Amino acid sequence: LDMDPITMISVLMAIGLSVDFSAHICYHFYNYEPPSIVSKNGRDERVVKLATIFESIGKPMVEAAASTVLCMLPLFAMQIYTIVSFAKTVFVVASLGTLHGVFILPAVLTIDICEKHG
Repeated sequence: LDMDPITMISVLMAIGLSVDFSAHICYHFYNYEPPSIVSKNGRDERVVKLATIFESIGKPMVEAAASTVLCMLPLFAMQIYTIVSFAKTVFVVASLGTLHGVFILPAVLTIDICEKHG
């Protein structure tokens, strides 16, 4: 990987963009307070949290990623290295960020890491 200034800018930009979707899921997951009636129906609280989170921010997350990728598609037709490099970076980061935010992170958040003592 040639670390020219264009690549370094793309990498720095990717670092900032890569945490966006995952940060939204984590923020809403840890700040969600389920109603007391929800926790009494026997369902796991983490699953209820994720279902509620996806009802509110799941669709906007996917739409944001899709519109970002769609807006980058015309840039691939350009024959300028800087623009194509930028488009590739945004495309890959938006795709992987969506994959992690919608599939991988929710699966990890539903895992019960600590054993319950009682």
